Amino acid sequence: MAIAHGGLTHARRFVKFCIVGASSTVIQMATMKGVEWLMHSQSDTAAQLGNALGAVFAILNGFYWNRRWTFRAGHTADAGAQFVRFGIVSLIGLALNASLFHVFLVRQHLFRGYRHADLACQVITISCVVIWNFSANTFWTFRRRRPADLRG
Repeated sequence: MAIAHGGLTHARRFVKFCIVGASSTVIQMATMKGVEWLMHSQSDTAAQLGNALGAVFAILNGFYWNRRWTFRAGHTADAGAQFVRFGIVSLIGLALNASLFHVFLVRQHLFRGYRHADLACQVITISCVVIWNFSANTFWTFRRRRPADLRG
């Protein structure tokens, strides 16, 4: 029975993790469009600036809500260490995203001839990377440490 309960807990956490990720995506996109609007420009420079700023806001949003809601780690005192681990996981996820997308789209030519091959490849890529991000954040970033773990 404990396994079934643990599986349900992970399933609920995964759904929460995906909700937080979706909100971070909206924040990143809205920030990009907001910067373009403030700069009165649809230029590549405005989009890149907005995208970079949006990524920062998205990471902060993801950390805050995953820490407080998804993993309920807000009571722990090691927020700084968790933030560093969260950042490392996010950077590895970004590298995985870029690498897998390149492999699927350019090397494997998945969905060749399909008008939206890039979007289809990105859906597959995101599906892979979200599993990495969730697992790494579950078992490393926000892992509940036993008192024996904290001594050493």
